[in-house]
Amino acid sequence: MKRLTILLATRYIRGSTNKQSISTMILICFLGMVIGVFSLTLVTAVMSGFQYATHAKIKGIQPTLTMQTNEGIIDVDQVIPIITKEFPQITAVSPATYEQIIVQSPEYEGQTTAVQIKAIDPATENLINKIEHHIVSSRNAQKTIEANVYDDNVLIGYKLAENLDLFPGDPITLYFASSGITTHSRSVKLSQETAKISGIFDVGIEEIDNGLMICSLSFLKKLFPESGPTQLQIHLAPGSNEQQIAHQLHQRFGLEVYSWKDMYPGLVAALKLEKYAMFLVLALITLVACMNIISLLFMYITQKQSDIAILKALGASNSLITQIFINIGMSISLCASCVGLGSALVVGWLLDHYQLIQLPDSYYISYLPVHFEPVMMVLIVLVVFLITFLASWLPAYRTRTISIASVLRTER
Repeated sequence: MKRLTILLATRYIRGSTNKQSISTMILICFLGMVIGVFSLTLVTAVMSGFQYATHAKIKGIQPTLTMQTNEGIIDVDQVIPIITKEFPQITAVSPATYEQIIVQSPEYEGQTTAVQIKAIDPATENLINKIEHHIVSSRNAQKTIEANVYDDNVLIGYKLAENLDLFPGDPITLYFASSGITTHSRSVKLSQETAKISGIFDVGIEEIDNGLMICSLSFLKKLFPESGPTQLQIHLAPGSNEQQIAHQLHQRFGLEVYSWKDMYPGLVAALKLEKYAMFLVLALITLVACMNIISLLFMYITQKQSDIAILKALGASNSLITQIFINIGMSISLCASCVGLGSALVVGWLLDHYQLIQLPDSYYISYLPVHFEPVMMVLIVLVVFLITFLASWLPAYRTRTISIASVLRTER
């Protein structure tokens, strides 16, 4: 019986080429479904690309996990061996700390900027992030963290260098309150130190390129004698459960542990919401395209009432006849979905491989990214087939109300 329904559905579709109205309606249904599936697939892939590329950008400059103390400093020599021994999922650990300073170019004494200075261990920092891959200019032949961060040599963001007109090799004046600020004092006495610009980095994130300076822990110790590592930057092996390991670290050491997602909660949530919101909106376009299938099947049923009556007279069940017209709708949807998905894959590959659409500087990435997720592709196919099935079933169910006697009596 299943082969019979498929055979009859195929015959009806092929026979429609002799009827202009039906063949035109089939073409409209086919193109509508192709456009709907193409739009749904490509836009979902673009939103996934934005999410994937933005996450990769942030994870390239921020550690996977950060363990931090709000009081005192972390005993690195004692804590790091425990972490590497008890947590095999952790592949690298590097100490760091932050302070606030004011920087000034010697040539522009009236122009100052407040920035964060991040003190790192140059020997292990490259195991945590990819900052050294973003060094765009350096006075050393090697554009690495170790070659550019030592003694009083520092790295700065390109926006900061541009604002202060600084280049690798230039000196920069640092102002800082090394003795701390008391609430009883009406004035703050700033100490002064000179550093050298060894290199300039460009990570593509405004607040970092314009407000971060990187130095060694030993240099920060010179500026702030009481300073020391207040953070441990942690890199995990691929596929590790970030939240679970963060909880275990917190339980083991009693320190605050947070992931890179906690540093950008609004951005992470917005990207996820946008992807699923766009999926829902574009699924409605596919629903509108399926309205054409409903109209087509109603036209088919109206024209094939005599065939339906004969089939019923020969003993065909209502479910068998219903299945014939469902197969017609599903066949059109299957062909259109294949064409739409294939077109989206080709266009998406071209957009991503050749970077055809460039984006302004306000985005974290310079071009329109496309990333096809297998889960989303399967979800798109399931949603399209579910909508098509419902759209096909509604008119096909109407065949149950067709009376054999009345049709055959009026048929000549």
